[in-house]
Amino acid sequence: MSKFDKNKKIKTKRFILKRFKLSVSLREYAAGTTISLKCHKKEGTPIDRYWRKRFKESKIDGCMVEVSEPKKDKKPQTSTPSTE
Repeated sequence: MSKFDKNKKIKTKRFILKRFKLSVSLREYAAGTTISLKCHKKEGTPIDRYWRKRFKESKIDGCMVEVSEPKKDKKPQTSTPSTE
């Protein structure tokens, strides 16, 4: 066991996938395309430098919009019988 093995930290999942809808053509993607980008878990900004800059610009010109994911219910909702 080397001295470097002792200092290794346990890696945690630091990235999430977020979906964005493009309103203009960027790189090879046409306008109206929905893309998934790897983003920082805490900050919510894309990892790739190009997309991070476009994300910051989008607050000014609206070139891309984050698509919100519908929340999934863990428990299925059951209908309660009505008493009439």
